Amino acid sequence: MHTQEFSAKSSAMARALGSSADQGWPFDLVFKNAPVGLAFLDCQHRFVAVNDLLAELHGCPPPEHIGRTLAEVAPGLWPAMALHIRQVMETGEPVLDADVRGESPPGSGQQRCCLASFLPIRNGSEIIGIGCALVDVGRVRTLHAAHEADEGLFASFSAESRHDPDAPEPSRRLSSPRILSLLGRASADLWAPSDVGAAARALARLLVPELADFCVVHLLNETGRPELIAAAHAIANGKERLEELDARYPALGEASAGALTPKASGYASTIRTGEPEILTHISEAGAEDGGRIARLQTLDASTVLTVPLRVQRHLIGAIELGRIGASRGYGSDDLHLAQDLAERAAIAIDRARLFTAAQRERARAEEGSRLKDEFLALVSHELRTPLTAILGWTRVLRTTTMTPDKENRALEIVERNARSQAQLIEDLLDIARIASGKLQIETAAVDLPLVVEGAIEAVRAPAAAKNLAIELAVEPSLGAVLGDAGRLQQVVWNLASNAVKFTPEGGRVQVSLVQHGDWVDLMVSDTGQGIREDLLPHVFEHFRQSDGPSGRPINGLGLGLAISRHLVELHGGTLVAESDGEGQGATFRVRLPVSRSPRRTAPAVIDDMTNSTTADAPSVRLTGVRVLVVDDSPDALDLLSAALEQAGAQVTAAANAAVALERIAQDHPDVLISDIAMPGRDGYALIRQLRTLPPEQGGRTPAVALTAHARAQDRTRALLEGFDLHAPKPIDPAELIAVVARLSGRIP
Repeated sequence: MHTQEFSAKSSAMARALGSSADQGWPFDLVFKNAPVGLAFLDCQHRFVAVNDLLAELHGCPPPEHIGRTLAEVAPGLWPAMALHIRQVMETGEPVLDADVRGESPPGSGQQRCCLASFLPIRNGSEIIGIGCALVDVGRVRTLHAAHEADEGLFASFSAESRHDPDAPEPSRRLSSPRILSLLGRASADLWAPSDVGAAARALARLLVPELADFCVVHLLNETGRPELIAAAHAIANGKERLEELDARYPALGEASAGALTPKASGYASTIRTGEPEILTHISEAGAEDGGRIARLQTLDASTVLTVPLRVQRHLIGAIELGRIGASRGYGSDDLHLAQDLAERAAIAIDRARLFTAAQRERARAEEGSRLKDEFLALVSHELRTPLTAILGWTRVLRTTTMTPDKENRALEIVERNARSQAQLIEDLLDIARIASGKLQIETAAVDLPLVVEGAIEAVRAPAAAKNLAIELAVEPSLGAVLGDAGRLQQVVWNLASNAVKFTPEGGRVQVSLVQHGDWVDLMVSDTGQGIREDLLPHVFEHFRQSDGPSGRPINGLGLGLAISRHLVELHGGTLVAESDGEGQGATFRVRLPVSRSPRRTAPAVIDDMTNSTTADAPSVRLTGVRVLVVDDSPDALDLLSAALEQAGAQVTAAANAAVALERIAQDHPDVLISDIAMPGRDGYALIRQLRTLPPEQGGRTPAVALTAHARAQDRTRALLEGFDLHAPKPIDPAELIAVVARLSGRIP
């Protein structure tokens, strides 16, 4: 045997069967505890799986079956089974209730008589194996004999029935072979279906006409109301009649939406009480139960048997069996048989429900995985696009002599793409913080008009490039909003930039800010392409992105709206989207609570967004300020040193913590700027050792943690370790100069 080949085929069969590993439903539990012997064979008749009952029949544990052929494990049964297995492989049609006899376990001398069913297992149109179901007739006879002795399984009627002159004639006792055949067929038919409807229909087809002239199966839905799942009738068009009457005479009374009619009959009574019921003399009964008896009379039913469907003592529905005209009545043997079948059917229906639920979850997971794959491809594209411009224009600047105007234009392109890449990375970090529950805001009373105006100024340039009109209307004397000015400005900028992005040339973007009682409403609307109805419920999801007018996705990661909604909710507000459809524009409404705290101006982050270039930064000189810069990246050292030296600072560079401590002892810098993640001793170790020194040796030197670790907990740790400020990379040179000036006392 080739082990690798067998393993590969076993995996293929597991996928075709929808195994628990792939589907997430308790296949193993159902398979292992089935009341019949079950096995899966590959095309070479080798065992891929076997349950305990069949393994017991063969006389060896399940693990010893795997990889061995049926002929090796059960040589006494193999000759009788081989013909049927070949028939299934050749025709693709199942073989049901075949008579299989032979010695098992091998060498025991014990002759077995089994009812066997064989079904093809397919992967698409290809048959890749066989499913086997065996009922040991001798074992079933033993169990039924014990049941008969203990509970009178085959008693004709109770004592009350015998003394009742109006009772129907005793039903003839079902022979054991008939019972065994019916149970064997039920096990085989109910084993295969993978959805609830198929399992219920298989049961109804099995019982008509074997045990009834008509059969209906009802299951309780999520609200507890019974729904017709399957129906079968012995005559043509009878099934449609059953469905029509079921709709006309529902099990639940019209006057009481949540309660069963007290005098309900048939399956309605069984669903109400959870108990089986036999109805007789239906033609003579009245119609006091809201029409259920009338329904049975319309069907010309002479006797009806109903049994509950239960899973682990939980009622899930009922089966109703009926005989028509002068047919014989139902007796206790029929009742016990119907209960046995109902138990098997309930297990099959519950398995099918679990399978269907698992399929939905799998489809949802696959959709999520597909969206994530598309998102990762989009991330790669969006990060490479600005990188291409940065690398390309950098090479052009190094290798080509350009006029000052073209050189400035090239530098603007490089800077704009670098900022775009930084924003993409920041959005990704925000999503990670949201997913981990670590995105935090620093709340204070914020002047929202100032925040909005700063965000709108940041999008005026791209709006002007598309000839878009931006209209801003702010209600005077607005109350202050409790929140984080920087994060609120991020929300407004996301909404405004989205409006600009999705509005064609010559369109209009309107931003309004009004107060309604204790709430401030911000509305951003545009005359752009609008949002499709099917996309509208998903616009705030992480991995969703709308297409542009050409059908191609608009540039960006599609994360801005997801981040914005989370930020608004952190502020105790709401963010909703509205659109009348494609080509009708879109409106985003933000509602935030008004603060009762004193009004104040929003922090300087507002100016950072409007003054986005170093040329616009205030002129600060660092003449005479000694700065020590520590970073293991030579490029970072060169950049920081050049920026600070341009402002007049005296800069000393160090590539690690050991060199930095030596420089501090020698040069006594006024400000320390240190990276965190460095080989050997990191920035935390450096600041801890520095703070142990006396002041005259630099122990109180103002220090800035300049690092790519930009999470809230990174900032907190940096401050606790001894740094005075935490500045995330990348940092604008003008901002860096301002930080050094503040720490050195050059500006207050």
